[in-house]
Amino acid sequence: MTTDNKCKAILEKIVQLCGSEDAGKKLPVISFSQDWGGNSITVEIAGKGHSHCGDPNASFDTLINQIHHLICDDAGLSFEQ
Repeated sequence: MTTDNKCKAILEKIVQLCGSEDAGKKLPVISFSQDWGGNSITVEIAGKGHSHCGDPNASFDTLINQIHHLICDDAGLSFEQ
């Protein structure tokens, strides 16, 4: 799967999460926040926890691959809330 296809799948999953039955119970349903800088980000999904994706020295493709694996492949989050 190309990076462009993974980006599209990530956005589709975000739309799906935000439109879910649980979306109105706790906002935000999914959030992205600053992490270690560079191509890294923290992803949090309400009720599931959070995980770190990417690395400051990694490529953008690595960041996208990890976000895609996390939210589209249901890899699970690293840290419970």
